[in-house]
Amino acid sequence: MLTRWAYTFPEMIREMSRLSRDVERWFGDTESLSRSGVFPQVNLYDSGEELVVRAELPGVEPKDVELSATGNSLTIQGQRRKPNVDDKAVFHRKERSYGLFRRAFTLPQEVDADKTRATFNNGVLEIMLPKAEAAKPRKIAIRS
Repeated sequence: MLTRWAYTFPEMIREMSRLSRDVERWFGDTESLSRSGVFPQVNLYDSGEELVVRAELPGVEPKDVELSATGNSLTIQGQRRKPNVDDKAVFHRKERSYGLFRRAFTLPQEVDADKTRATFNNGVLEIMLPKAEAAKPRKIAIRS
């Protein structure tokens, strides 16, 4: 059996506007929440001998980043510092976020944390995580 909508279209628009105002009142500026996204954005791929992570960290200094890797996990944490801006400055758009960040990943396989290397160039952090020997595939001979 089909049921009829409880609201007409204009009533639905008014109700959605009311809900949006309520959410903003409860949680503050929702525009900053919707554009904040995940930071840093990363790509993770397998190059054969190692896993490679590339993280975009614009405006972050290498000294403000900490990495830790164990078994099959990687954590990137740090801080993007707020630039010095004159207190009298009037922002017309404010989209960048500042402060502490932390991303933790479960890697697709175990890595050798002692051999992990990292470089930082032009705001891109590249982490090379060699696969653990136990995690590497081995060819098994078949006897007949």
